[in-house]
Amino acid sequence: MRLEQNFESTKYDDMIGAFDPLPAGDYLVRITETEIKITKAGTGKYIKIVMTVLAGDFKNRKIFSNINIQNPNETAVEIGQQELATLCRAVHVLQLQDTNQLHNIPFFVKVKIKRALGEYEASNRVVNYYAYEDSEHIDKTEAAPSGGIPSGKPPWETETPADSGKPLWETETPADSGKPPWETETPADKTEAAPSEEQPWENEEEDDIPF
Repeated sequence: MRLEQNFESTKYDDMIGAFDPLPAGDYLVRITETEIKITKAGTGKYIKIVMTVLAGDFKNRKIFSNINIQNPNETAVEIGQQELATLCRAVHVLQLQDTNQLHNIPFFVKVKIKRALGEYEASNRVVNYYAYEDSEHIDKTEAAPSGGIPSGKPPWETETPADSGKPLWETETPADSGKPPWETETPADKTEAAPSEEQPWENEEEDDIPF
């Protein structure tokens, strides 16, 4: 069947390896998507988090994490609360009312590779979150080949207002608030939450959560 217009294949990269796990290590990221979802069993809720890599050879690759917020398994909920608290501190959001508060603030994430099991292929697993200014605590020898701590001008500075010259988390909020973006109030009718250690109820893909 004839295409409506010519397709120029030379304009696009090969897809080979595009969905392979990233090498284990530390990556500069920001959260670009969050969604509150119901678990497969219908008995709980979790936050699906999508992080985008900001620097290195893996720039624009995605890292995923699912954080339990409601679950009949109390251990899963406790682990989720601990992970969410760590994430909130990494992005300077001490009182979370809306998952959108977590978006577009640069921070570091440490990932490992979760081995393939059964029908599930190998994938990345988030094991920790670090604030950008705490990056000196990251073991540079364990950083991923090109995804770790960048040198020179931080890549996100071009996305801040041209007249501010400040990182995203230090930009001024509207004059009627007088507060930094992580302290501003958001609608209270939405949910928030988080998981951490590898447990049977924790999986990288949304459909993997059994509870």
